[in-house]
Amino acid sequence: MIASGMLGQIITVQADFGAKFPVDSESRIYDPALGGGALLDVGIYPIAFSTMVSPAKQLLHVSGRLAKTGVDASFTAVLANEDGSTATVFSSIETESPQNAWIAGTEGTLELQRPICCGSGLVLRSADGNIVDSREFTETSPAAGLGWEAAHVAQCVADGLAESSVMPLDQSLAIAQTMDEIAARLRA
Repeated sequence: MIASGMLGQIITVQADFGAKFPVDSESRIYDPALGGGALLDVGIYPIAFSTMVSPAKQLLHVSGRLAKTGVDASFTAVLANEDGSTATVFSSIETESPQNAWIAGTEGTLELQRPICCGSGLVLRSADGNIVDSREFTETSPAAGLGWEAAHVAQCVADGLAESSVMPLDQSLAIAQTMDEIAARLRA
């Protein structure tokens, strides 16, 4: 839908993933040595979504809250994208959020319905806000969305591929670099 141009020029991308985890300093979610925190646990989903729409060119702003264990409990980041659009991403391990994403363009908006890691549907709206199309995804993954990722990796390995055409290595590297920069700013 994005590639067809039906949204017009992309103006902004909004994406979030927040889930409330019990505060437990023994849990991997709150353990910095085990990669705990919102950014590394659930933050990948909104960041990857925004990057798939338009790669980030510059990290404009980061703010967040740290848990007592030192991991980031919640954060918001604003990015300037290569196409001139902006992206705002939010992630949290201390509160439930809508867990959805949307893209606003000059000609319409496209919403990926909850949960962002394996959306349940899409809603396309025209520039005046009327619903033009909606789709519900009825296929489910055995591992809450992650099963599709695992199956794709397994197929790439079986086919002898060193890289996925769906998620190329340069895109994975760009996402990791954005996450590293967010982490550095959160802990500054």
